[in-house]
Amino acid sequence: KGLPTEPQEFNLNRKEGTSIDVEISTYPIRINNKIYVLGIARDITKRKQLEKGLKQSEKEKEIVLAISPVHIVYHDLEHNIVWANKAACDSVGKSLKEIKGKKCYQVWAKRDTICRECPIDRAWKTAKMEREEMRTPDNRYWMVTGVPFVNEEGKIIGAVESTMDITDLKITYQNLEKTINATIETISRIMDTRDLYTAGHQVRVSKLAIAIAKEMKLPSNKIETIRIASLIHDIGKIGIPSEILTKPGKLTDIELSLIRSHSKTGYDIVKDIEFPYHIAPIILQHHERNDGSGYPNGLKSDEILLEAKIIAVADVV
Repeated sequence: KGLPTEPQEFNLNRKEGTSIDVEISTYPIRINNKIYVLGIARDITKRKQLEKGLKQSEKEKEIVLAISPVHIVYHDLEHNIVWANKAACDSVGKSLKEIKGKKCYQVWAKRDTICRECPIDRAWKTAKMEREEMRTPDNRYWMVTGVPFVNEEGKIIGAVESTMDITDLKITYQNLEKTINATIETISRIMDTRDLYTAGHQVRVSKLAIAIAKEMKLPSNKIETIRIASLIHDIGKIGIPSEILTKPGKLTDIELSLIRSHSKTGYDIVKDIEFPYHIAPIILQHHERNDGSGYPNGLKSDEILLEAKIIAVADVV
């Protein structure tokens, strides 16, 4: 017909029995009023192998995303849902077709405005991964992570959100907190039976230490650590004879040595209790001083934990 052909792909057999993928294009050439055909064959075996590998990789990714219990959603910059995996769709009992194009906060949070402290919004502003614990109207807890999606030009065009149901983990943690508080209360009652002053003193120290920590704007986990450690910081005094603890006069060197042993004794008592915080080292260090004059190890300045320093100040007050 005198027309060139579009590139076509063929799988050809070589003489030795192996095969090769080629892309063939043909062009009509007129020489001395006679039409000839120029054929160009290009070896595309490697390209086909790469394409096959890419298709396999995409298929594997789709399978992984489909069976993942984590909800994975891709948003555009208007919080519209572009794509969601099976777990995300199943969580609201709808198909991707039904939720595509809708606002994420309408589908999952059942609200008409963006969720407070939305990690997706923060991810767009900070251009890095952001994370937030959130609760839905059905009283389930979720850990939501937002990662900005950047195109080849370095421009943010959307975000990938992964959401994990942490309700069971949250309940377990709450039960653990109850166990910890019950343990602390038990220890306090034990102290009450031996020395009413020490028990009351620990409560007062705790209130002061918490106030100091809040004034310093420390994170909530550090404040909780200080609360627990300060409530039992003198637990080691349980090993000291009550007549020494309540002695009205001056202590002898031996009695003073016994008193000073309470930090180490307290450490030994609680070191094997599985608190979620590092309580034992704080109890051990609460009589250390910045200039190294404290006990039991004569630590200085930065060698002393911040939590122990706060409790030491509250203890003196």
